Amino acid sequence: MATSESVPQLRRAAPRARQVGFTAIELMVVVAIVAILAALAAPSFQQLIATQRIKSVASALSESLWVARSEALKRNANVAFNFANSGSNSVVADWNITQSSDGTGTAILQQAGSPTVLSTTSTGGNLLFVFNAFGRLTSGGSSSIQLSVPSADVNRWVCISASGRAVTQSTSCS
Repeated sequence: MATSESVPQLRRAAPRARQVGFTAIELMVVVAIVAILAALAAPSFQQLIATQRIKSVASALSESLWVARSEALKRNANVAFNFANSGSNSVVADWNITQSSDGTGTAILQQAGSPTVLSTTSTGGNLLFVFNAFGRLTSGGSSSIQLSVPSADVNRWVCISASGRAVTQSTSCS
């Protein structure tokens, strides 16, 4: 047996501290890939946002008509729904519900319009719907409001029947 003095001892190198993290090149590649994917997804998000804006305005219009009818029944008086429209493809302005037959009475509800959505009414101007104390529509029936966002080519119609029932749909009213 050899003694420990006769066998040369191999010196082991001290272990180096392992560095953890990403290099600047790796981070730049990841950022570039994310930017490319975001640029590809942006147009579809614009379409989605425009569609949701139109659906929101159409739903608010339908609900406001229901509120007007309900208020007429509750108050046992005429209630008017007034949708202001300054012509073809005009910005959706505020609309209101009043306790009157001509839309000029005390406001029961005032709803803000949407500056990003355009509207065209079937009459080409303002629409006034009046519900009597029995909840029946006495004026303004069989009308429609076309809502659109031309930049995204999105359209939606709110169709109001002669009885005052409002329906929203993606095709024109018949």
